Amino acid sequence: MLHALKEVILHLPSEQLEKLADQLWNPLFDESDGADTGKAKRTASTAGGADIGDDGIRNVKAACIGKLTMTAPGKYLPQLQVCGARLIRVKL
Repeated sequence: MLHALKEVILHLPSEQLEKLADQLWNPLFDESDGADTGKAKRTASTAGGADIGDDGIRNVKAACIGKLTMTAPGKYLPQLQVCGARLIRVKL
């Protein structure tokens, strides 16, 4: 499912992507794809059904987040800055 979302985000024309961006943004921050320790939860299937692992999931999500951010930087950059600030506080 994650790869299907990525294909939509990366190949949809910017005008159409802007209309869908709000609906696509929040699911990308859902941690159920990588936070659970169960193999079934960590597995994101590719076209061949291969396990891409946690790093692969993060890479796919990062590509999607980057593309969405480029469609509306004024809206999404501040949200990313808030996320980054939370991560820094958690790690300190």
